[in-house]
Formats: sequence, structure tokens, C-alpha cells
Amino acid sequence: EAGARIGHFTIVRNLQLLSLAPRARIGTFNWIFGMLPSERYFTDEVDRLSALIMEEDASLTSRHIVDCTNTVTLGAFSTVAGFYSQILTHGIDVATNRQTSAPISVGRHAMVGTHVILLKGAMVPDRAVVGAGSVFRGAPEGTGGLWSGIPATRVREIDETGRYFTRKTGHVE
Repeated sequence: EAGARIGHFTIVRNLQLLSLAPRARIGTFNWIFGMLPSERYFTDEVDRLSALIMEEDASLTSRHIVDCTNTVTLGAFSTVAGFYSQILTHGIDVATNRQTSAPISVGRHAMVGTHVILLKGAMVPDRAVVGAGSVFRGAPEGTGGLWSGIPATRVREIDETGRYFTRKTGHVE
């Protein structure tokens, strides 16, 4: 939509849907890939959609890998910051010897730091910060907080009235 953009040298392939709301930004050198419907893989996941959905003013900076085998949603005013983060919507289920997938979402006004790994089914809460180098999984209840570690756990609260969490327009200055 208006003001949305994709930076140079970003590769996008095999998506069923790419949706960029107003002013959503994808930076440079990102790899964004999906898995189109197949007669062999993910056949029991009838609702699976290979998609990247970025709400208004969401930002994916530079040099990230985004696996959209299942839907990835970046909420309004959220940022995947720094470099080399991985968003992985699929993996191997060792019990069934099959690949499985689950959507990933990053909440509104949330920030994912550099070199973070988000695993299938991850739901980063609204107004949360995931610290650099963390591995985030699951769907915690509530909002906010600083999440850090492997696996990421809530390490402290953050003042949710800060300018990053309350802005109504624009990206980080």
C-alpha cells in the first residue's frame, strides 16, 4: 500500500501472499521464502498459508531470513531490528518423521533484536522486546516485558509508555 517499500537485493519467492500495509518496510539483503501447496509436504495442514503480512509501519531491517512456510505476521509499528534474525515457521517432528509448520506473529509495537531466532508457533506479545541473540518460542500471556535467553523468558518489565510503544506514525528515528 501507500509508502510501503522493499529494499534492494531482497529475495522474495514462493509466497501465496505478500501484504505490505501503509509505510511497511522491508530492508535490504533479506531472504523471504515460502512453500507453495504440495501433494507431498504439509498435506494435513489444510489452513496453511505461505504468507508475509506486515501491518502499518512494521519494519524488517536488513539481512534476515524469513521462512514463510506458514504465515508470518509483523504487527503495526513492530520492528525486526539489527541483522541475521531467523523466523522459522517449520521444522521436523521427530515423533512422526514429518515436517510440520505453525504461524508466527510479532505483536504491535514489539521489537525483535539482532540475531534472534523465532521458532514455529511463536507469538511475541504486543509491546515486548526480545533481546539480541535470544530464541523465542511459544505464546506467552500478557503484553510487554523484556524477553531474553535460550529459550527466551521474561527477565523484567518495561515501561510501556515509552515513545517506541506509543507512537502513532513513523519508524524509529
